[in-house]
Amino acid sequence: MPSHHSSHLHPSKAQDTQYHPPPLSYQFSLSKLKILQKQLAKPYLSNDDLARLEIRCTDLEFDPTLCPPDADALLTLMPAEEMEKLAQNHGFSSIRDLGSPSQNNFNESDRLSERIDTYLSQSEQPEERNSPYLLQKSVWTIREPESFEAPLLGCFRYNINRLFLVTYMLHVRDRSSSHVTCILIEDAPLQEDVLMFSEVWAILSVAGFYFNRPENIEYKIIPVTVVSISRRKVRIVQGYADGEKGIINIRKTRLVDLGDGEDPAKSHNWEFMTIMRWVLARPCGKTT
Repeated sequence: MPSHHSSHLHPSKAQDTQYHPPPLSYQFSLSKLKILQKQLAKPYLSNDDLARLEIRCTDLEFDPTLCPPDADALLTLMPAEEMEKLAQNHGFSSIRDLGSPSQNNFNESDRLSERIDTYLSQSEQPEERNSPYLLQKSVWTIREPESFEAPLLGCFRYNINRLFLVTYMLHVRDRSSSHVTCILIEDAPLQEDVLMFSEVWAILSVAGFYFNRPENIEYKIIPVTVVSISRRKVRIVQGYADGEKGIINIRKTRLVDLGDGEDPAKSHNWEFMTIMRWVLARPCGKTT
């Protein structure tokens, strides 16, 4: 593990025997993070903010497998039938009751994040010690933010009256791709046609940390997929900084409402399984 110091978002010659200049996309991400930080107290980004940050935001299908092939896709989702079979094998073909909703928005968001994590950790045969868990059936490995990352992936270090946090991240186990997925929880309500400050912050910050890893020096871009959660509303937001074109490309799905009733899971099983398919999806698209 790297030790904590103030220059973790800056390339270091000590990380490699040969110095590699940082990719343009990395430098571009850092320049936009500095601008974005001034908006920290605002949960939502205006059109003027998007223009200042050079963000291009377009729509993304919640279930791309129901649509014609997407040339700009960053992830390939497994068919719904395959997810249903995996879920049955791992004991959650019908997701369990999420319980009575909490009055605290942030805690309610965290509850859904923990439920996703629980299912990713479900063993195929719980009675067998070495039975593979669900995430092992994918290309991903999971980790929590390290000590030097955590303060920058949430708002706890800042004196503002709201909360957001990247709870955990997934990267490709064999490092064959630079794609990263993260789970983001918010206390501010998601709005259909407006990007959250935290969504863009997560995309740029997570990419910045991964750009600074020696194993990623060959990559020109690091696409980040965000599972964005506020209470029981969720959407998928994907993005990456393109330093060569000087733009941040972001795509977002519609909001998915898992309901605020005592047993919303039973009537929203397809939506939840589709969220799981996003988390388990295979990376695609060129990043070098």
